[in-house]
Amino acid sequence: MPRNAQLIVVAIRGTASIHDWLVNFNTGEHSDTSAEDEDSILNGNNYRAHAGFLACTMEMLPEACKAITKAATDFRGGGTPRTPWDLHLVLTGYSAGGAVAAMLYAQFMQSQAAPTAQPSIPREELAGIHCVTFGAPPITTTPIVPFAPDSLFLSIVNEGDPIPRADSPYFDDLLKIVVTGWPTESRAKWQLSPRKYFNAGTVLIVPRGRSVVYFLPSETGNGSLAETIMGNPGMHRMRWYLEGQGGQD
Repeated sequence: MPRNAQLIVVAIRGTASIHDWLVNFNTGEHSDTSAEDEDSILNGNNYRAHAGFLACTMEMLPEACKAITKAATDFRGGGTPRTPWDLHLVLTGYSAGGAVAAMLYAQFMQSQAAPTAQPSIPREELAGIHCVTFGAPPITTTPIVPFAPDSLFLSIVNEGDPIPRADSPYFDDLLKIVVTGWPTESRAKWQLSPRKYFNAGTVLIVPRGRSVVYFLPSETGNGSLAETIMGNPGMHRMRWYLEGQGGQD
């Protein structure tokens, strides 16, 4: 993305109410009577999504499209010709908001390749669509990856934050570790259960006590964070994400 690019930023908040928590825990896999609806959000692949986050995404989609379209129109000056290659859309969110942002990204990028009856954005007006999430939970049974080489799609994770690993098999594993204790054998390794859901985008981990320094998970498991144990709820706090990016409260 050029340094002088003009941005439309759509920021989606994280969990803030009891209703939001009910959405977070609605982990049933999405099963819609319309295969087209599922394909439009999931890039036509044969996999399923977290039901609660997908429902929120589809409910938010019409208003999001309307707001983005208006911003793109305003950028043109109400109709004045202007090159679209200056304008980029950035979707972002923290925690559950990051999950919804990633699903919106999938919806918008998919609609470019295969238009559907779903609400859409003026893709021809945008030079690129990007997504950056912070502390977002896993959302699909197969990872959503960048749809284009020039599309930035990152999942920023604080070292120790359990939410980016938050599916039911992982929480069962954490409970077993608490109850039975860590193996005492030298170089012992705890075998985690297979993942139910995967993170969207390229995962970048921020080490504890460091800011604006990232590393990729180094593992041989099936998917990012597949062999990573993180269980410190305090590391999910937004202030640590702000500090990790060099920001302040």
